[in-house]
Amino acid sequence: MWQIIKSSPLAVLAAVLVHVLLVVVLMINIDWPTEEAASGKQEEIEVIEARAVNEREFEAREQRLREAEEKKRQAEQERRRQAELKKQREAEAKKRREEAARRQREKAEEKKRMEAEAQRQAELKKQREAEEEQRRKEEEARKQREAEEQKRREEEARKRREAEEQERREEEARKAREAEEQKRREQELQAELEAEAEAQARREWLARHGDEINRYKSRIKESITRHWRIPATAGSGMRCEIVVRLLPGGEVANVRITQRSGDAAFDRSVEDAVYSAAPLPVPGVDSGLFDEFREIEFVFAPEDKR
Repeated sequence: MWQIIKSSPLAVLAAVLVHVLLVVVLMINIDWPTEEAASGKQEEIEVIEARAVNEREFEAREQRLREAEEKKRQAEQERRRQAELKKQREAEAKKRREEAARRQREKAEEKKRMEAEAQRQAELKKQREAEEEQRRKEEEARKQREAEEQKRREEEARKRREAEEQERREEEARKAREAEEQKRREQELQAELEAEAEAQARREWLARHGDEINRYKSRIKESITRHWRIPATAGSGMRCEIVVRLLPGGEVANVRITQRSGDAAFDRSVEDAVYSAAPLPVPGVDSGLFDEFREIEFVFAPEDKR
């Protein structure tokens, strides 16, 4: 009984309260003597019915409390069983861990022993390899010295041959330079003679045709000047130098300004005048003079228009 009270104090308290409530209800429904004797029998019936209802409710509550206690007891048993199982599993896991740790230690010791043996064998092998390497290096050094000596002798022989070949090539190159220099002087002399002849021929040709060429150039500039519309921004001292490229018949191929005046409108007016004056008066191709007019230089200043 005390174990039930200790394990479920709230359930016991609830049962006590139910009993107290039942007693109060019974006391309230006791058949006390009253002046209404005629209704006594009816009240007694009601008290009996109330008592029966309260007893059934009390029994139902008692039944629920017993069931709750039983479930709680079973739950506690299950909890203890699970705790025992957990403890058992933990013990088994601990045992497995200890066994695994033991095997791990044994494996580590075996590995350490094998590594030590492997290290000892590696050191022995390394020592043998070092001795073999030393012998190999000494042999290679001997062969290297012999090869270097052979190479040195071959190099000296090659240098002697190259020096002799270089002297021969230099001698041939010197003779070739002298021959080339002689040829160049002869060509320069020939070119000078030809240039002088051409210059003399051109002087003679210009002496015969210079006046006619100048007349054509004057006519071309006059034609351009007639079509020139000097802008209001033009000022005294401005100069615009141009090169006019002409086609047979006097058509203008292009106009290139070689020196600008500093006034874009002034320079543009000169270009426009050249194109407006086309076709320009040029000699015919058959005259032999047109080559002098393929490109012509002109200088235009505001004073030319006045």
